[in-house]
Amino acid sequence: MRLGAPWLGAVSKAEQTDTAFVQFTDAVYGLRAIGKILLNYQKQTTDHPPLRTIKHMISRWAPAGENDTDAYIHSVSQHMQWPEDASIDLSESTSMFKEMIEAIVKHENGMQPYTDDQLWHAVKMALL
Repeated sequence: MRLGAPWLGAVSKAEQTDTAFVQFTDAVYGLRAIGKILLNYQKQTTDHPPLRTIKHMISRWAPAGENDTDAYIHSVSQHMQWPEDASIDLSESTSMFKEMIEAIVKHENGMQPYTDDQLWHAVKMALL
């Protein structure tokens, strides 16, 4: 997440060493933030229609000007074992929600270092 809006669990401004991206006091808060963003993508607003597919959510998460979005979509779809154009309601399928956060982390970092407990805790926190 780029610096901007305040996030639960973000380090203080004095502790922030990255000039572009939010740093968190604990990884679970960063995982929660990913979840909150994904849930917001699925809500309809006056600015955006709801995004219900991996393809649409990842296209917004990782726009083509900054990423190989097609490869990102394929990576997430493959990890989740879910078609990129099939509809998902992340608030209704917590296992898919966890899988999507996990897939994003893996794609962004080349690995997924977090435990299932951390991921499930983040999902629960994001849904609150």
